[in-house]
Amino acid sequence: PSTEHTFQEKKIYDIILADKFDGFIYDREAFYHDEVITYIDKLCEKSKKPVLVLGTNKNKFFENIYLDEHDAFEKITDHMIEKHGYKKIYCLTGPKENIASAERLNGYMSSMKKHGLHFDDSYYFYGDFFKDAAVELAHKITEQKISRPDAIVCANDHSAAFLCSELIHKGIRVP
Repeated sequence: PSTEHTFQEKKIYDIILADKFDGFIYDREAFYHDEVITYIDKLCEKSKKPVLVLGTNKNKFFENIYLDEHDAFEKITDHMIEKHGYKKIYCLTGPKENIASAERLNGYMSSMKKHGLHFDDSYYFYGDFFKDAAVELAHKITEQKISRPDAIVCANDHSAAFLCSELIHKGIRVP
């Protein structure tokens, strides 16, 4: 539903119409509210400036680049296993209904399978690409509701930063 936060978030993007911008690289999957995405799409169209959309969803108005979320996340997980020797690795991805979340989770699973490492549905967590899910996961670990992993691969920088911050705050060293 439309909220004051959503209204204010949309207003930030009015800057798209400013003359100072020549064009935009637009990651549509970084936004959670369809209302905000639709608003930004309309602003980009109205601007008549070049727009390059990142992500898995094709957009008929703008040029698209597909990001291989699966491959990238498989490589991140491979790195944790091959370079650091971690075996018990959790995955914090984004919302369950998000295509990028599913692709990233599948990349994690591919790497774990390829290396013959155990994982099950208790090893991965759907989140919000932001703070709440990361903090919740940190609490589950620090309160020993789930066992402590060797590592956690996070679906984006925001989640990773909030997770690390909360673990450190609770006394867990995060390299």
